[in-house]
Amino acid sequence: MIRTFALLTLRSFKNRFLRAVRRLREPRYLVSTIAALFYFWFMVFRRMMVGGRAPMRMMAGDFAADATGVVILGILLIAWALPDQAGGIEFSESEIAFLFPAPLTRGQLLLYKVFRMQPRILISALIVTLIGLRAGKFVGLWLLFTTLSIYFMTARIARARLKFSGIGFLVRLPIVLLLVALAVWILRADLIDGHTPSIRNFRQGAVVSPFDAPVTRALLFLPRSLGALAYPPNLVTFLISFAITAAFAALLFLAAARLNVAYEDASIVLAQKKLQRSLRVRTHQTGRAISFRRFPPLFRLRPTHRPEMAVLWKNLIASMRIASPWMIMMVVFAVAAVVSSLAWPDSAAACGSMLVTLACTFPFFGPLLFAQDLRLDLARIEILKSLPISGERLLIAEIAAPLSVVAAIEMMFLIAVNVILRGVDEPQLAALSSPQLVIIGLLFTIPICGAQLLIHNAVPILLPAWAIRSKEEPRGFAVTGQRLVLFFGNLLVLSIALIPAALLFIPAWWVTHHYFAGSAFGLALLIMPSVALMSTEVWFGMKLLGAQIDRIDISNEMDSMGT
Repeated sequence: MIRTFALLTLRSFKNRFLRAVRRLREPRYLVSTIAALFYFWFMVFRRMMVGGRAPMRMMAGDFAADATGVVILGILLIAWALPDQAGGIEFSESEIAFLFPAPLTRGQLLLYKVFRMQPRILISALIVTLIGLRAGKFVGLWLLFTTLSIYFMTARIARARLKFSGIGFLVRLPIVLLLVALAVWILRADLIDGHTPSIRNFRQGAVVSPFDAPVTRALLFLPRSLGALAYPPNLVTFLISFAITAAFAALLFLAAARLNVAYEDASIVLAQKKLQRSLRVRTHQTGRAISFRRFPPLFRLRPTHRPEMAVLWKNLIASMRIASPWMIMMVVFAVAAVVSSLAWPDSAAACGSMLVTLACTFPFFGPLLFAQDLRLDLARIEILKSLPISGERLLIAEIAAPLSVVAAIEMMFLIAVNVILRGVDEPQLAALSSPQLVIIGLLFTIPICGAQLLIHNAVPILLPAWAIRSKEEPRGFAVTGQRLVLFFGNLLVLSIALIPAALLFIPAWWVTHHYFAGSAFGLALLIMPSVALMSTEVWFGMKLLGAQIDRIDISNEMDSMGT
C-alpha cells in the first residue's frame, strides 16, 4: 500500500510538472514563466547570494532553537482553539469519488493524505533552506513541516471527537486560553525574573539561551525538539531532535487513525466549501462580486435612449453594486479628514498632505479599482456585437462609467484639499488650495484615467488569452509572471503616452513664466497643450481599438474570447 501511494504521488507530481513544461510552448506561458523567474531571482535569490550566511549566524545556538520552540508551542496550543470541529480532511473531488468507495481503511486514507502532502512540503523545505535557514538541514525542515501537517490533521479529527463527547468550541477555548496564559507566565518567570544577565549577554552578541530552568525545559522539551530541526546547535542535538520528532509524528498518525471519527462526510462538505470559496475568490478577482444587490439606478433609462446610454446606465449600476465599498471607504476618508481638520486645526496640515498625496496617486490606481467596463462584459461579447453601434462608440460607452466615477472621486478629493488647506499657515500648503490647481488636477485626471482605461480594455481585445482564463486553468507560478508582465506592460505604455505631454509641458511652462505670469491666459497656455495632446492620444487609441472590436468574428473567436 505504501508503495502504491508513493508511486501515485510521484506520478501525479511528474504529470503536473510535465504539463507545466508543455505549456511553455505557448508564448504567454513562456514569457510569464521567464518574468516570474526573473522576479524571484531579483527579489529573493540575488539577495540571498549577496547576503551570504552572515545574517543567519546570529541565530545559531541554543537560543534560536528555544525561540523557535516558543513559537511552535503557541502554534500547537492554538490549533486546539480553532472553531472548526467537523473533522473533515481536505480531499479533492476526484479523490473523494475514487478513494472513499474503495476498500481502504481510515488509516490508509490518512496515509494517502500524508503522501499527497509530500511534494508541497519538499518544495517548501527546499525553498526555505535556500532562502534563509541554511543553519537547518533540508531533511530536518522536511520532517518539521511533515510533523506539523500531521499534527494539524490529528487536531482537526480530535476536535470532532471532542465535540462528539460534549466538549465543544466554547469549552475548548477557555481551556486553551488558560494553558496559553500558564505557558506565558512560566516563560516570563524564567526569562525576565531569573535570567536578566543572559538576555544582556545575548544583546551584546553572545548567543546564550535564557531557558534553562527545569520547568521551562520540561515545557519546551517537545517544541524545542521541533525547533532544533530548523536551528540545530550541533549535529548531536539535530540527530536527537530528529528521532524525537519522528517518534512524535508516528504517535500522532496512530492516534489520528484510531480516533473513531467518520470524517468522510465532513470531507465531502469541506470539498464543497473549498469549491465555493474558490468561486468567490474568482468572482472577486474578475470584478463580478456584488456587494449591494438592491442599489437603485442613478437615472431612469428610457426606451428612446441610444444603445450607448444603455451601456453607460448598466455600467453605472454595476459600479454602484460592485465597487461601492471602495467608494464608501474613500468618501469616509475624505469626510474624516475634513472633520478632523476643522475640529483640530493643528492636524490640518497632516490631513491635507495625506489628501494631496491621495489625489495625486488616485488617477493612476483608480482605474484598477473600478473595472466595470469592457473587462466585465467581454464574456458576453456576442450580446455587445449585436448592438447597433460601432466598436468605437461601444468602447466609449464602456469606458464612460468608470471614468465618471473616478473623476467624481478625484473632484471630491480636490475639494476636500481646498477646504482643509485654505486656513493653513504654511504658504506652500496653502498654495495648493487655490481653485486653479483644483481645475488643473481635474483636467489632467480625465485624460490620464482615460489612457489607463484604454490600456486595460485593450488587453482583453488584443490579447484575450492573457486577460481571460477558463475556470479549469490552474493558477500558480506562470500566472504570477503573467500579472507581472501585464503590470509592467501597462506601466511602459502609460509612460510612453505621458512622455510627449511632459515634453510639451516644458516649453509651455517657459513661455507662461516669462510672458504671462499670473494671468488666466497663462494658466490656460500652461495646461491646455499637454491636456489636448493626451486627449488626442486617447482619441486615436479609441479609433484603433474600436476598429479591432469591429473585426472580431464571434463565430470563430468565441472560444478564446469567452470563459
